[in-house]
Amino acid sequence: MDKKILKCQWERVFSHKKISLNQAQELLKPYTSALITRLELLNNGCANTNYKVSFKNGCPVVLRFYQRDKTALNKEITITTWLQGKVPTPGYLYSNDKQDFIDCSYTIFEWVDGQVMREVMLQGSVQDIAECAYEAGIYLGVLNDFKFQQGGFFNKDMTLKAFSEQETLDYFLLQLLAKKRSQTILPKTVVISLEKIVKKSQHLPLKPQAANLVHADYDSSNILVKKIRGQWKIAAVLDWEFALASSYLLDMGLMLRYAHKLPACYESEFIKGILTSGIKLPKVWKHVAKLYDLLSLLTILNNEDIHYRQQTKQDVVALIGNMITFFNSSL
Repeated sequence: MDKKILKCQWERVFSHKKISLNQAQELLKPYTSALITRLELLNNGCANTNYKVSFKNGCPVVLRFYQRDKTALNKEITITTWLQGKVPTPGYLYSNDKQDFIDCSYTIFEWVDGQVMREVMLQGSVQDIAECAYEAGIYLGVLNDFKFQQGGFFNKDMTLKAFSEQETLDYFLLQLLAKKRSQTILPKTVVISLEKIVKKSQHLPLKPQAANLVHADYDSSNILVKKIRGQWKIAAVLDWEFALASSYLLDMGLMLRYAHKLPACYESEFIKGILTSGIKLPKVWKHVAKLYDLLSLLTILNNEDIHYRQQTKQDVVALIGNMITFFNSSL
């Protein structure tokens, strides 16, 4: 399968944080004095750094450094507490946001035995892909059960800063399209087309009446899967630093970003899982989900780091081009 999908070629935002075995031993002291025998860099992800830490005796753990947002540690711990028993997530064993020994927050959490779902998408059979996609749909339904009265971003103390009446999906999209980087990177004809598409979509439900917990980076690179009794099951959903209260359609848009390059069963089984979970999709679900993904892609395009992440930029621009084709055929 084409390896230029599922963010495989996207460059990192920050270089991996390099530490020695002795430094790792010091960082883990508050949790354990067990002798570390191996420190393995986990290459998955575009911003933060994760190491698998193995000991002479005992189970391995993951040492995670928060390089993008040093305050994200509290968000991830709080959300995994909310999800306990509902969505599989690794248990947090120790955290430190004081930055007294190293220049970023870090945490230690349980090692989960599993395979990154993206690897199954790239190397597995059609049946493997279908099983993983169905599971992802089921758990998206579970997230939809975590309700909020309004949509919004989480504050540092995990209270909700609600969106204003003005802050609807179309508002955020038009704001991003007006930014200098969007205007510089995207051809003028593309920007004009997108503005027209957004304005033509303003009659759609672009601000949910009720909001649910949204992962906001819900894709195969942030999910671990494992075969249980011959079938792929989700072992853990990782990386909650972008989570917010919004519509489940946002996570749908992200998960289906590359559906046009994957077997048809990927989308159909994902949708089947969502419907099985009890969600009743609106007729315009795909259109709104793609608008949410457009929001995500435009946000990436407007980050300062995009100018030295050329492969990321090329992929984002191509994905946006594919979206225009879809929107023109659906409006």
